[in-house]
Amino acid sequence: MLAGNPAKPVTIAHLDTGYRRGHAILPANLDFAAQRSFVEGDANPNSAEDPGVGSFANNPGHGTGTLGILAG
Repeated sequence: MLAGNPAKPVTIAHLDTGYRRGHAILPANLDFAAQRSFVEGDANPNSAEDPGVGSFANNPGHGTGTLGILAG
């Protein structure tokens, strides 16, 4: 997404519960290199993929949904 001067790209950060890789609503130019997990003790802090585990206080698919709304 470019605004104003096309030589200066705009970066939008989305802090949420993760995303589902390969999901149809993910933006085509999503920068996977910039992803981070802020979950304490996460085995892979450089991945923000949603593990899809459903239980109390877990919201699998929530981050993918809100990212789709933002990207739309």
